[in-house]
Amino acid sequence: MKTTKKEILNSVSTEYGLSGYSEMYQKTRKLELREPRQLCMTLMRIMLDLTWSECGLEFMLTHATAIHSRKVWRDFYVTDKKKRVTLRNVLSRLTESPDVVISKLLTDDRYTFIIRKKQ
Repeated sequence: MKTTKKEILNSVSTEYGLSGYSEMYQKTRKLELREPRQLCMTLMRIMLDLTWSECGLEFMLTHATAIHSRKVWRDFYVTDKKKRVTLRNVLSRLTESPDVVISKLLTDDRYTFIIRKKQ
């Protein structure tokens, strides 16, 4: 069974103690809303295979903001134990194989750049 946007939003809002996922749609940079919103965009990209533009538009943000959210959560996972636990808690509600999602988070996205040698 495929995870839905609503399941991701509910799981993240529950983990962060928000009264509902509609709070994440507020246009604010407050940390208590920014972090869960970034996590939602990241998980939507990885789990639902949405484009960066679709992830950003979900929250009325640009694709660049969505891309940044993934970089932020990749860094969080590597450097911050509390954020790592938060991510695992959210994923345990959403999927039976959180390690697959985490490996996709830690690897580069579909975009690979080829550096050409000068001839």
